[in-house]
Formats: sequence, structure tokens, C-alpha cells
Amino acid sequence: HTLGYMELQENDYTALELLMRREARYMLLLPLLPWAALQWTTCESGTPWPVYVIYGATLLRSKIIELSVLRKLKVGMLFYVYMVLGCFEHFDWFSDGAF
Repeated sequence: HTLGYMELQENDYTALELLMRREARYMLLLPLLPWAALQWTTCESGTPWPVYVIYGATLLRSKIIELSVLRKLKVGMLFYVYMVLGCFEHFDWFSDGAF
């Protein structure tokens, strides 16, 4: 199996499992963003804006992938609500690392 990006086929749970594992590994790297910018972070100005740009791109990428997975699994509307709530949890996790 490849770890590259590929279209998820219906009932291909092996590819889905590989995708979810890869994305979980990427999420483990997210708290390193504020840590890498620690040298330039101050109480007065906060975290530098490039960190937020990188974070925003990462969040958008992860939510696009999550949306495609939810569509392939044909889940109910409640799961989409949870996805939106997950955005807030995602940002909270990032901001905890930043502050």
C-alpha cells in the first residue's frame, strides 16, 4: 500500500485505515509549530503570524480530508456537526501550545 494520496474506494477500509494513521501522525507534529516559533513569541505581540498561516493551512487540509472520509462513509448530519466542533477543539489544542 502506498502512503500517498489516493481516491478512497467504497468499502476499502485498509486504505481508510492507512489514511487515518498518517493523518494522526501529522496531528502529533502540530504542537511543534508554536514551539518552533518560541524564540519570536512575546507577551506583547503573541505568536508570529506565519505560524497561524501554517496552522490555518494544516487545519484546512485536515478538514478537507475529514470531509471526504465522512462522505465516503455516508454518515449522518450529526457527524458533520461534530466535525465543525472538532475545528474548535483543534484550535484549542494549537493555542494551548502557543500560549
